[in-house]
Amino acid sequence: MSAFKTPQAIGHVRRLLMVGTLACAACLTWAYARIIAVHGINAAEVVALAAFFILALWVSLPFCSCLVGFWNMTRRGSKPRSTPLDELPQTAILVPIYNESPLAVFSAIAAMARSLERTGRHPRFEFFVLSDTQLEDVWRQEEAIWSETSALMPDGVPIYYRRRSKNHGRKAGNIADFVRRWGGRYELMIVLDADSVMEGETLVEMTARAAADETIGILQVPPKPVNRGSLLARILQFAADVYGPVYLAGYQSWTGSDGNYFGHNAVIRTAAFAKHCTLPVLPGAPPLGGHILSHDFVEAALIRRAGYQVVTADDLAGSYEECPTTLLDYAVRDQRWCQGNLQHSRLLAVRGLRPASRFHFLNGVLSYVSSVIWILFMVAMASGMLLERHLSGTKLTGAPALLFAVVFLMLLTPKFLSFLSLRSDPARASQLGGRVKVAMSMLLETGISILLAPVLAYYHASFVISATIFGRSVQWSTQSRDERVIPVRELVKLHLWQTLTGVAILAVSFAISPLTGLWCLPLSVGLMLSIPIAYALGSRSLGDWLRARGLLTIPEEIVRPEILRLRDAASEEISARLQATDRTDAIQNEADDDQLRTRQIDVLMPAVVSS
Repeated sequence: MSAFKTPQAIGHVRRLLMVGTLACAACLTWAYARIIAVHGINAAEVVALAAFFILALWVSLPFCSCLVGFWNMTRRGSKPRSTPLDELPQTAILVPIYNESPLAVFSAIAAMARSLERTGRHPRFEFFVLSDTQLEDVWRQEEAIWSETSALMPDGVPIYYRRRSKNHGRKAGNIADFVRRWGGRYELMIVLDADSVMEGETLVEMTARAAADETIGILQVPPKPVNRGSLLARILQFAADVYGPVYLAGYQSWTGSDGNYFGHNAVIRTAAFAKHCTLPVLPGAPPLGGHILSHDFVEAALIRRAGYQVVTADDLAGSYEECPTTLLDYAVRDQRWCQGNLQHSRLLAVRGLRPASRFHFLNGVLSYVSSVIWILFMVAMASGMLLERHLSGTKLTGAPALLFAVVFLMLLTPKFLSFLSLRSDPARASQLGGRVKVAMSMLLETGISILLAPVLAYYHASFVISATIFGRSVQWSTQSRDERVIPVRELVKLHLWQTLTGVAILAVSFAISPLTGLWCLPLSVGLMLSIPIAYALGSRSLGDWLRARGLLTIPEEIVRPEILRLRDAASEEISARLQATDRTDAIQNEADDDQLRTRQIDVLMPAVVSS
């Protein structure tokens, strides 16, 4: 929990953070202005200066936030006590799915149910699988595996299954349908994702905290990515484990009760959600109109507007998810998030929202628009130098080199602070393989991130431009959650334009001046190497090779958490039951038999409460 607990303390942190961010950005911009003003400033350089200031703000905010977070980590208070068993309310655990792997989903549910049973508080929880699956072969597998999983559930922990024939409103509509039809029975609901899994003790503790404070509308438990082996997945998992605590501590320091909702691994007060979180349908056509894709930020803003707290329980462990394993899958997910975040720009002026909620919206928009601003800065800077030619032949020395070094150090500061936090926590460092291996892993992760940054910027810029200028909307497709290998031919097709763009940037920038070329080098090299980068990031064998040498490892790989072991065991048990009963074949052969659907409705009926 944060050391800053009172509204007054959080207000002081916000003011300090705002002043620090503005001061850092102003100093960086002043230094850049001094560099380009040697022979006067032309129109292109004015544009570059404005873009630089926005980018400087973007760099300064996480820099200052992590400084506060690091200080906060040294002054944390103890976590609150749980409420007694008899005070825990009836809680629904929702698992919305859309064309997912049924075995993976139901194995996780069986594992969580068994983990809850070990706490002794399992009778207060009920699971709901809310299917929006449209593929017949998949939803028939869901029904078969649901039937087998029901037999494995502990006494007193039911698992209900409901499928919508039309997925109106996508995931947000799926959850809203549950709230409307059955939400009246449950004071609290825990929302999970299809790849989420949480320890029973964590589920109980988060429920207890929400039950103990009726002003809590949403309590978010940050999930840790685990269980994947490609190089990209290992980088994401390692970064979340090592850098995440410092970032989260900083985030906690200034958000307080104005936190955000990540869309899953959170407990929500059902009545407040039902009353205040009906999502608007934005006027106009997609991508900026229609149903809101990134519903979680909006729901957090609406429930906060109603006076409820949105808090982050960053001290709770045992909350897990899985991450993309290839650059393509990562980009596909980012494109959906990009469109959803761009829609938030239309909500910035909505009446009654808290300033922090508006900031969350703006921050989400800038997380993608900043790539466009970065490219604009590069183009404007190069154009200004081309017009003036006053830096032709100069080298990256003196003031330009110092400015570059300062910005680079600011970007690296959160990583350095994360390493310092490990030095003061030998046990955690040991779980990560020791400080030497952690340092080597951080250097490797940083190098890959530098090369990857322009590739992601290219993607983000193309997403923003295609949405805002060409009006191209994202289709709601099934996420690829499993390890897979993308053929080299497809990688060449996907990244050819990025490669050619990198070559063009390198040639043009050095033609303008050596200084321009050096400034653009990080951008051009990453783009030119986008094909081999994408291939390496998707490689499971490379990820396994690094793991064997203790690099980019996380504690969950050294000592596998009980909940993940329970999920593995449940997966094997369900598979064995399916094979023993030949259930899958039976379902396929009974396409016209509604026996299972009748059973499904019969099981759901006791939970139905009109609201």
